[in-house]
Amino acid sequence: MKNSSGNPSSFSSENKNGHIKECIVQYKELAGIFREKGELLKASEIYEKVIALQPEDTEILLALGRLYREMGKFDCAINAFQLILRYDLLNIQALTESGLTFQETGNIIMAILTFKQVLKINPEEAEIYEKLGELYLIMGHIEESVKSYLNAAEIYLRQELKDNVIQMCDIIINIAPENYRARRMLKDIGYNHSG
Repeated sequence: MKNSSGNPSSFSSENKNGHIKECIVQYKELAGIFREKGELLKASEIYEKVIALQPEDTEILLALGRLYREMGKFDCAINAFQLILRYDLLNIQALTESGLTFQETGNIIMAILTFKQVLKINPEEAEIYEKLGELYLIMGHIEESVKSYLNAAEIYLRQELKDNVIQMCDIIINIAPENYRARRMLKDIGYNHSG
């Protein structure tokens, strides 16, 4: 059978690509259904099929990595996120998910390094400063923890997220009661910290 250019191989190639794209869409839908039903193993197997067909699909790699992390397959999760970073070194979602996975596995140093990479790309990621604050606190680095929480609070203040500012400042005051900046920030937004 020939296409409009009269080239039979071109037609079959176009037909094949269309079929592959249709399969990918169906696989994604099916994986989503299994995911919603809590059938994580089946969902991961289907996502793996999509990756075999389309290895650079960052959306699926992210979904697969998150799924692996939820299943406790942390090495597989990291591998999925690292595959994304091969194609896109500045992918904040892949870096963030990698950092969360490192944190969950207790690899605090790698989590910190990964979260710092995120902040190099976007220094306005308040949630990442929060994570750094948690990690530094776990390591006993109070000064770095306070600095990270203050950065988060300042970003939340600019975003007019008052409850988040209060939460960050309360954490700071609990770990460093003498911190003037946190107390001042609370006073400026009209919140009276008890303690």
